[in-house]
Amino acid sequence: MEGGYENSRVREIGDLAEFKLVDIVSKDGLSIGEISYTAKADVSIGFESEHLGNKDYVEHIAVRATIHIDMATGWPISAKIVRREEVAYPDGDNVKEFTTIIERKS
Repeated sequence: MEGGYENSRVREIGDLAEFKLVDIVSKDGLSIGEISYTAKADVSIGFESEHLGNKDYVEHIAVRATIHIDMATGWPISAKIVRREEVAYPDGDNVKEFTTIIERKS
């Protein structure tokens, strides 16, 4: 092969996602459930490149969320989702965190 990647390898191993009902409160006539969500995965990535050489690294991904739902309908009211990515490169680590906040308008 002329240039580019000659061989790429990707392997993903993760735990089962977990949902847990944390609390139920009454607010403005609504019964609101608070659910916590967590999930984790490790992604092993390796590639061979004519120009960059052989590279192997692992990306650790963790997602956690707090979700509020209307218990009568099951519809979400709000959610805060945090995704954290930790990548161990051969020449140093890189950590990124992304937060998403969602709110239903009345």
